[in-house]
Amino acid sequence: MERLVEVTLEIDAELKEQAEKVFAENGMTLEEATILFFEETVRLGRLPFELDDDLREYIAKQLDTPASDSVGSVKTIRQIADEIGVSKQTVYKRYKGKLHTVCAPYAHTEQGVLYIEEQGETLIKQDFLQKECSVGAHTYAHTERSNGEVLEQSENVGVIAVLQTTIDTLQGQLAIKDKQIEDLNARLSESNAALVAAQQTAQAAQALHAGTIQQQLTSGTDQSEGSGDEPKKQGWFSRLFRG
Repeated sequence: MERLVEVTLEIDAELKEQAEKVFAENGMTLEEATILFFEETVRLGRLPFELDDDLREYIAKQLDTPASDSVGSVKTIRQIADEIGVSKQTVYKRYKGKLHTVCAPYAHTEQGVLYIEEQGETLIKQDFLQKECSVGAHTYAHTERSNGEVLEQSENVGVIAVLQTTIDTLQGQLAIKDKQIEDLNARLSESNAALVAAQQTAQAAQALHAGTIQQQLTSGTDQSEGSGDEPKKQGWFSRLFRG
């Protein structure tokens, strides 16, 4: 299976129309005539026509770039492409595309070669520069955003570490406080038990003391009553005179 490649040619529009007319008269298209030229060149091992002096001079003019003309310096598409650092086809497509309207007034063709004046060259280079700046700005913004995200993540990690340390410290302090409260509750329970025991002891002592006093009072009353009931004895002398 043949491997096909696409070939892009830069040619003057008027020259193309004239060539297509000649090819059509011979029953060929521009593409078929170009392929035939390649095939004959390969088959013969040389160009399928003789290079006389006139033809050589014509080719030399096609390759040369005029230094200046009435409107200033001019450059070919290839020269502009080399200065920008892209392929000739890339510049030509850009020129024939969105830049054609603004660059056409600054372009002209001489002997089948397209020349761009200084103003058109500036427009083409500015267009490529704007695209590169846009891509660069996007890349820079993406890089800055990525760096910002990494920095933010690093800061978040640091904040989280500080918060975790604070939480651990507070939890340790709470554990100590809980132990202190537990000890205080145990001591309070012991104090309450001792207080209850002391109250019970005091109540028992009071009851005992009250019982003792009551017993003493009861004993004293009984003795007083016994001494008052015993009758006094009268002597015989008193009884004698009383009667």
